[in-house]
Amino acid sequence: MASVKAIEARGFSFRYPESTAGIGPLDWAVEEGAFQLLVGATGSGKTTLLGSCKPAIAPAGERAGSLQVFGRSVEKLDAREAAATVGYVAQSPENQIVCDSVWHELAFGLENLGVEQDEMRRRVAEVAHFFGIEPWFRRSVAELSGGQKQMTTLAGTLAMQPRLLLLDEPTAQLDPVAEKNFLHALFRVNRELGITVVVATHAPEAMAEYATDMVELREGTLIRCFEPRAGVSAFRRSESVPVAPASAQDDEAAYAVSLHDIHLRYARDADWVLRGCDLRVTAGSIHAVVGGNGCGKSTLLRAIARVVKPERGRVENCLAARQALLPQDPKTLFVCDTVAEELREWQANCGYDNAAIDGVREAAADRSRPAAARRADEGARRAVEAAGRPHPVRSRAGRGDRRPRHARPDVRRARRRCRHHAVRRGGRVHRAGRRVLRGQPVLPPDRGCVLPAVARGTLVTRPPSRAAARLLALLEVPALAAVPLVLGVCAYFQVEQGALLTVVVAFAAVGVFFASFEASRPALRQIMPTVVLAALAAAGRMLFAPVPDFKPVSAICILAGAVFGRRSGFLVGALAALVSNFFFGQGPWTPWQMYAWGLVGYLAGVLADRGWLDRLPVLYAYGFLSALLYGLLLNGWYVIGFVQPFSWPAALVAFGAALPFDATHGVATVVFLAALYVPWRKKLERIKRKYALI
Repeated sequence: MASVKAIEARGFSFRYPESTAGIGPLDWAVEEGAFQLLVGATGSGKTTLLGSCKPAIAPAGERAGSLQVFGRSVEKLDAREAAATVGYVAQSPENQIVCDSVWHELAFGLENLGVEQDEMRRRVAEVAHFFGIEPWFRRSVAELSGGQKQMTTLAGTLAMQPRLLLLDEPTAQLDPVAEKNFLHALFRVNRELGITVVVATHAPEAMAEYATDMVELREGTLIRCFEPRAGVSAFRRSESVPVAPASAQDDEAAYAVSLHDIHLRYARDADWVLRGCDLRVTAGSIHAVVGGNGCGKSTLLRAIARVVKPERGRVENCLAARQALLPQDPKTLFVCDTVAEELREWQANCGYDNAAIDGVREAAADRSRPAAARRADEGARRAVEAAGRPHPVRSRAGRGDRRPRHARPDVRRARRRCRHHAVRRGGRVHRAGRRVLRGQPVLPPDRGCVLPAVARGTLVTRPPSRAAARLLALLEVPALAAVPLVLGVCAYFQVEQGALLTVVVAFAAVGVFFASFEASRPALRQIMPTVVLAALAAAGRMLFAPVPDFKPVSAICILAGAVFGRRSGFLVGALAALVSNFFFGQGPWTPWQMYAWGLVGYLAGVLADRGWLDRLPVLYAYGFLSALLYGLLLNGWYVIGFVQPFSWPAALVAFGAALPFDATHGVATVVFLAALYVPWRKKLERIKRKYALI
């Protein structure tokens, strides 16, 4: 009886929706216990092919043919079976890390598989020792370097002891020593434990001595190379391109970058990342910075680019106005969904003409690499000529972390608009934010947020906001204040049709917030937390509908405002009221409910910015008072519209009759805050840091 293959594909093909990009049809087989290398050019489909072997991450598109893992079709594998059988390590560790600490990340997969606690401890200890991560076993993942995060991801995947291990560029972020240690460990895993290993890589040289097989993916088909060393040589010959020699300097250039006795650390009680660092870089030269994971290579580049400011020493950068910082993970700089939209975004921001953009697009579509490179360089040159010199533009690359309490109002507004930025005060550049985000743009000595240019490393900047977005943002506070003001005026003067007028004003106030949010052109990662929290609030209101005025909506609005900011808090409350009223019934009260719950979330964001909600007594007090505020607004509208003829004694009677229900709402809000606020905020803060949200 023939042995079951670890992976077997017969006539398998895949195409992305509404696109000709894809792979296949192809035949692919991986013997059980093999160590196979999957090589190919960028965009050849290696990641797509590996992802198709694991249902949880399989790309969406059109499939044909069969793809089996250990004799079972991939489509028929349930979630638990797929998780225990197939392990996958992505190229970017940020896409896989979900926990706050290293030890918890190692145990996360085992917890989901339901492994016994003693067995879990044993496996975690084994992989920690296996990969040599005991020194940072208890550290937060936010403190790790890119290579350390990758090692943590690998160890966590290996702890689940999968039969098949798929790795997409696993050594891309490892230093040479760590790479050697990891490959040796992977070799032992393959040989001693019998785990089948498939590695997609651009650098097969270091893995050739460990591999048993090698295949190349080229133009959607697989070319087998039975001998890995010979296959590596053939692969390098096939992808080689001529390189033009560097032009010699006409004369001795002055230092473009100079560092003098740099000392830098990220906290007063932390270890030095850079200590006594000196560096001289001449204009037009190419330098390579090498070192182990966590030794400070990324920090050095950030210091040169003036993203972080050293505690001691001096940084001189003559090219500060024409520089760009490419992050370890370039995905952090993307703001659009497609390549064409990304190019058009650059065109709008940097003043590139259509010819320049078309030149870059044609170069990207050309299969001839040398010619494509020449056309891309020509397109970039024309873009620079069209743009002239760097000019102000606005960055939508992302958002920064929470603002420090001591920041000035203008600084706080700038920090909401930039992923990473600095503020020039008193002739000094200060880091604005509590942590340094990866993939940050570079700050020149002038003002504003920055966005690295695609053309020749030119740095361009723009004002942080467009006119419409600025105008709508300025109208938010007046819109909030207008609703109770109009309500009071209608009550005092006993205006006829006052109920209708106040409904219109409340609806307009809500519309200002939605328009302001839309004008800011948020990315999908910024929309999703607001939508999910609003859905949870609406579902919670419907779930507790049998209990009068016992609802979690106010608590979730407060949580959203405290974590994601005042605008998000308002939108969560407004959306929760709108969606849940499809169940409870829509009416003229809907705009008022949207406004009232939105105001609860907005004020929570204001209080959180000042740090007041960090104290639980203040949090619970605000939770109870927010319910009374909600009732005050809704009851006020009811009195204006339905207490006829209007009189102050009748109004007091109406408010008094509603007071027990409002008090119940306040108690419910405190109960839900006590149960949800601390654990949910911790997880949501983790999401905010991971995806650089507002």
